[in-house]
Order: sequence, then structure tokens, then C-alpha cells
Amino acid sequence: MLTQIAFVPLEQVRSPVWSPAGDRFLVANRKQLALYGRDGELLVERALDRDGVEPFVFGITWSPDGSQIATGEYGPLRLRRAEDLSVIASVEHRGIGPVVFCEGGKALACGPNTHVHVLEVPSLADRGSLMLEFGGPYESFDIDHIVADPDGTFIATADYGGYSDDEWGHTASRGVPKVTIVDSRKPAEAARELMQPQPITDLVFDRWRRRLLVGNYARVVVRGLDAAEITEWSPYGRRTVKSLAVCERYVATMPDISFGAHPSVELWDPVTYEKLGGALVMEGIDRQVLLRPLAWSAEPNADGSRLAVVEPEGVRIWSV
Repeated sequence: MLTQIAFVPLEQVRSPVWSPAGDRFLVANRKQLALYGRDGELLVERALDRDGVEPFVFGITWSPDGSQIATGEYGPLRLRRAEDLSVIASVEHRGIGPVVFCEGGKALACGPNTHVHVLEVPSLADRGSLMLEFGGPYESFDIDHIVADPDGTFIATADYGGYSDDEWGHTASRGVPKVTIVDSRKPAEAARELMQPQPITDLVFDRWRRRLLVGNYARVVVRGLDAAEITEWSPYGRRTVKSLAVCERYVATMPDISFGAHPSVELWDPVTYEKLGGALVMEGIDRQVLLRPLAWSAEPNADGSRLAVVEPEGVRIWSV
């Protein structure tokens, strides 16, 4: 079911992000952005601006028509041309967090620290924001995930609730993790808040079935856009789901290998969530290397014909 196509050698790769058409993917590390074709052929490279700090890319998103890319970087959020990755516009203090297009590419949602902002495109003017910190302020609080309907006004965010430590380094207070739903036309209001018993480990928007996949360690909770629960399933029993992604044909997952498992990719029916198949990946790589910090992910393109899997030394492309 999975056939190796190509390997792209890169160090410290962030998760690949496919274009809406699924014909290109973009990756970032601490030095550059690089754009590749669907079979791993290099199209464009561009060095990241240092701006006095070590470069880092917190989020990447494609516009729905594939003509623009937004990158949340260490400080600035930058709007770029997809054809050559050159900068169209930039705004400071919006880049340290995830970023995603909505409204057919007319707006961006981004999540630096405690606030989710909605920005106009291409000016990057701020329409307004919503403060998500609940029960704080805390010493540490971040928005971990933002997803959106690329053609509509639906935005969903996930945060871990925040925490503060006492003078001995013990947790003195902790907030409640939650999923927050926002309408991009009313960015200063929460349409719905869902308090969670545990941190949200992943949040994915299924644009084909118009569902939210909410990762919660071993569980994946499936919700409608009205936040109503549809179903849930545990792909690996009690083992944590380390990576969760969706395309037109399937949902792709990877397990946590901290306690003995080998890296693998499993594919699931996107409606019933029954297993379709899977394969081992990263075979032959030393286990101590596999356990190093890694942007653990398996990202399918839109039609599911290609799967980009992050490895310790780069990205491997699979045909499905």
C-alpha cells in the first residue's frame, strides 16, 4: 500500500505542509524554507532572515488558491509568494505561534501566546483578537493549535490551559485546557468554548467531511463544526497518537514509540475510522536516533496519493 518514492535530506525539519492542490510541499528548518514537488524534486530555496535571533518557523499555511504562503517566524508573521517564497508583507509580534488562512484567503488567523488574532490579507492589518487565557494570568500560556475552514469563517484553537510554578519549581496553579471556536467576522468573541479534562495533543480540520479531529493522547475525538461529538476512537489502544493528519481518502496516524514500538504509519477510513492498512517506516535507523527530539509527522497531500514522513535526517516521500 505504501511505496517509497524519494528521500529529501534535511536537518531539523519542521512538519511538511502540502499545497491545496497537493502538487508541492514546503518544509522549514532553522536555516531555510524549501519548496519541493510531489515526488521530492527541489523547486525553490530561500534562507530565513536572522533579524538578530536564531531563525525558527512556528507555523506555515498555504492560501486556498495556492498562490501565497504565510509563515509564523520568530517575531514576524510574513506573507510570501508561493512561486519564489519572496516576502509580500510582514507584521511584527504575530509570528510566534501557528497560523492558518480562512475566508478563501482573505484573512489569516494566528496565535501568538495568549491571543488569537484575525488579520486582513494582504495588508496584515489586525481585525481584532480574543484573549484565551482562562483563570490566569499564568507564567506559561500558549496556543498550541489553530485550524480553520480555508473557504469559510470557522476557526478553532487549542490551548493547554497554562500553568505557574512556585519558588521550588513545583506547579502552583494550572488552567483548564480547552478548544475555542471563533467566527473570523467576530474575532473578539468566542462562539463556543469546550473545556477539556486533559491537554489537546493535536487538532485537525477535515475539510472534506467538515469535522474536527481532536487528539487527546490515546484518543481521537471527532466533532462537528457545532462542537457536538460524533464519535471517538483509539488507534493504538492505550498508546499515544503522536501524529494525526487527514486527506480526502484517509486519516493518517503515527504512534508514540517511547515505550518500545517501532515507527509506523497507519491509514484509517475517514468516515468509519476503521483501519485500512499501514506500514513500518524508518527501518534500519538506530533506536537511540529515533528517540531524539523529532518533528514526528506523516502528512498526506490532498488526494492522498503522496505521504511525506519526517525522519531524523530529512523527509521521505511515499506513494499510497
